[in-house]
This record gives sequence, C-alpha cells and structure tokens, in this order.
Amino acid sequence: MAGGIFTVDLARDGQATPWGFRLHGGKDVGCPLSVQRVFLGTPSEGEIHRGDVILMIGNKDARHLTHQEATDIFRKAGNNLKLVIQRGKHVPTSGSSTPVNSPFGSTPFLNLSGGPVTMYHFAASPPSAGSTPPPPMIKPLPTTQFTDNYRPYTPDSQSMTDEESQEYLVEKHRERQSIASQAHRTFPLITPQAKPRHDLPTGSYLRFVSDPNWKSPQS
Repeated sequence: MAGGIFTVDLARDGQATPWGFRLHGGKDVGCPLSVQRVFLGTPSEGEIHRGDVILMIGNKDARHLTHQEATDIFRKAGNNLKLVIQRGKHVPTSGSSTPVNSPFGSTPFLNLSGGPVTMYHFAASPPSAGSTPPPPMIKPLPTTQFTDNYRPYTPDSQSMTDEESQEYLVEKHRERQSIASQAHRTFPLITPQAKPRHDLPTGSYLRFVSDPNWKSPQS
C-alpha cells in the first residue's frame, strides 16, 4: 500500500497503561522522531508501525522537539493522543489511519522511501592490508521504551572495569553494614498481664468499726 501522511488516534485505559512503542530520534540528535518498535497487546498495536516518522504530537510540531521533550509529552498525555505520522510505501496502513494532506511538504529530512539519506548511510570500501579501520562515525541515538516491563539494572563483571567493580562491591558492603548495625528504635514490648490486687491492711478499715471494749478517755 502506498505511503503518505496519516492521522492516528491512540487511546488507552489510564495513565498506568503504557502506549506500547519505542521512540527513536529527536532534534537534539539530528534525526526525526520515529517509531523503532511496537509491542503486541498495547494501544499502539495496529495503529502505528515500525519506521513511522512522527510529524506532530497533539498540536506540537515534532520536528522541533528533542528526544526528552517528546518523551515527556507522551508520558504526561491523558488517555487519548492524536499523532500525525509519515509512513513509507513498504508499511501496510491500518483501517483507523486517515490519510491527510501534508503541511510539511516533501523534504529529504522526512524521506523514508529509500531516498538519499547520506548522513546515516556510508559506503565502506574494503580495507587495505595493514590499515587501521576508522572509528565509527555514527553515534547511538537515544531510545525510550514506553512499556511496563521495567527491571532495575544490575551491572555485571563484564560491563564494568576493575575499579568500577571494586567501588560497586564496597558500596554494597557499606549498605549491608548500615542495615545490620543500625540501632534498635522500637519501644520494648509490654506483655499484657493481670493487674495485681493490693489488699488493704487491717488497720485501714477497723477504725470505722466501733469496738465495745474501747472506751473513750474521760475528760
């Protein structure tokens, strides 16, 4: 199916439901905002596809947004979000995507049909004997994954240098020591028990009883 400019309406149940796609690019990295991956069973499934270039997010022009600004807009959006996307010819369109006239014109910046994008494609010549390969000219672009399958990162020994690994182990040891050696802050438990009964001594109540053998002194 032919590509073009489409309007897509995304809807989700609530703020806790992720949109379900991975965002790629931004103005700060010199690459248009695009969809890198769409996850199954999410509001984005069937609505947007991998390779779609995002032209507008709501009423904001996505061409002037950095990656972080676009990420914040998606995170703070409500339950409904309107996108204007550009889709290539090789990607099938869904039934809910509505083609619209492009207000942006045809620019190489938004070309997805295999046109010249020389700033991201390099023809590598075969290396000569004894030559050192040049360093890579493409820096990795930031990606943000809108999904709830988040797991905290735990560094392993292969991705850390000896110094970083030593600092990590020392920090973990200090954390365990602070937990184990912290002072006992709770009040001592008071166990319930029967209230002791203190019997009154005999003289305390006999003074109210008249003793026939007792005579008051004569005045």
